[in-house]
Amino acid sequence: MPNDRNNYWSTCFSDELINGDDLKGMNTFDAGAKLTIFFEYYDTAWHKYTSRVCMITRRPGQGSPTMPCPAESRID
Repeated sequence: MPNDRNNYWSTCFSDELINGDDLKGMNTFDAGAKLTIFFEYYDTAWHKYTSRVCMITRRPGQGSPTMPCPAESRID
């Protein structure tokens, strides 16, 4: 909500450690790791909006180290 001074942040951690097979997959295929951010906000007329931004990692040597996943990124 506008002027809300509370910080509603959260951090998540994996229960699993990365291993050699994981690294091999990340170096062989795109999307070895994916980050999705979801947030909501209001405009000055109190209309609520939500947005999702998604990025995936790319295998080495394919240009940029990350790229968007457009099918999952959107603004509502």
